[in-house]
Amino acid sequence: MARTAIVTGAAQGIGRAIALRLAEDGCNVVLNDLASKQIALQALVDDINSASTSPSRVNPSNSKLPVATYVLGDVSVEDDVKKMIQTAVATFGALDIMVANAGVVMNSSIIETSLADFDRVLSINTKGTFLCVKLSGEQMIKQGTGGRIIVASSVCGKKGQIYWARSAQVSSHYILYIAGNTGFGNASSYCASKFAVGGLVQVAVENMDEVTAARNQLNPGQFMDGIRQSTALKELGKPEYIADAVSFLASDKGCYITGQTLGVDAGMLLA
Repeated sequence: MARTAIVTGAAQGIGRAIALRLAEDGCNVVLNDLASKQIALQALVDDINSASTSPSRVNPSNSKLPVATYVLGDVSVEDDVKKMIQTAVATFGALDIMVANAGVVMNSSIIETSLADFDRVLSINTKGTFLCVKLSGEQMIKQGTGGRIIVASSVCGKKGQIYWARSAQVSSHYILYIAGNTGFGNASSYCASKFAVGGLVQVAVENMDEVTAARNQLNPGQFMDGIRQSTALKELGKPEYIADAVSFLASDKGCYITGQTLGVDAGMLLA
């Protein structure tokens, strides 16, 4: 029987790559993003569903082909997260994998960060992750069949350090590049939110042992050309690299790994 996964922040970048990979692995996928990303979500759903009916994708060992649907919503709103989980259960019968990937970053130092901006980043990155972990954990406990809870952190959640790189496009200015698809100058609220996620994951391992699930976080590395030299491999990251890691952690092969932080960063942080 196909497993069912929720992927938040699935309309683009890392989230999109994760959704495609889990579908390739034979999972049903429930995709989530904001209402402003509806067109991109629908296109992704169409791509996955089209591929699932292709003769080249039919796997005789799977009685049920992967199917995708989407739910619009904000991960920082409890009712929206509940709706995602209810949709997964109503559509596919259960929730087996939660990938809490959605996040946002603000480009400002501590001095420049307004309280409103700080609250927004913490609300989405930390409270949103909390809601995804808590509510999916409750559903998995109710089902009694275990599951996987995987959350996206960042290299900024391991070391609150500023990485600077000269940008050829911005003259003499310096721009900070951290995990993800966007360059930004300072990330005080982002670092705080991602450090909090690490603690949340570790506590969840102790609080939800009934789930018998692997609860892990990923620290994506660099995806911008500006700091290629800051990685041990001198290579840029690709969303597919993160998707490969999620695929492993969500599989039976990752069943003995829990409460861990996996750095997929080309050796950027060797500690």
